Amino acid sequence: MSDLAFRRLAAFIIDYFILCIVFSFVGMCGVILVILRAEHIRTEDINKIFEIDMMFVFFFICLFFAWIYFFLLDCCENIDVGKKLTGIKLLSDNQKLTVNKKLKHSILKCIFMAIWPISFTYYLVKQQMIYDKYLKICVIMKE
Repeated sequence: MSDLAFRRLAAFIIDYFILCIVFSFVGMCGVILVILRAEHIRTEDINKIFEIDMMFVFFFICLFFAWIYFFLLDCCENIDVGKKLTGIKLLSDNQKLTVNKKLKHSILKCIFMAIWPISFTYYLVKQQMIYDKYLKICVIMKE
């Protein structure tokens, strides 16, 4: 794996790790809040709190906030923790990404984050993110 490909992967993992910590904290706070608000918890009530439907709702809420996180990081180029720590930046046609490309990039990033085993396997084989290939984005070292 080339140095740039490794750095790109490391930047994604760093941002993903940050999101996982934030979502875990939010999820735990939500569960604690539900439990504290309940007067007398019966077994049936606990089962209702953790229904599968609520997990899907939480999953889509997390994807939405991940999209906002990635879109804001793409728009404010100097605050992306993963790219800052790995020393890379993204270009399209040897220019900074346009707002339209940043929007598409963040949406596709979240979609492929949801199916990460497929996108990770593709990345290991091709050394390029699927959405980067589609958007014609290249990775370079920061100057």
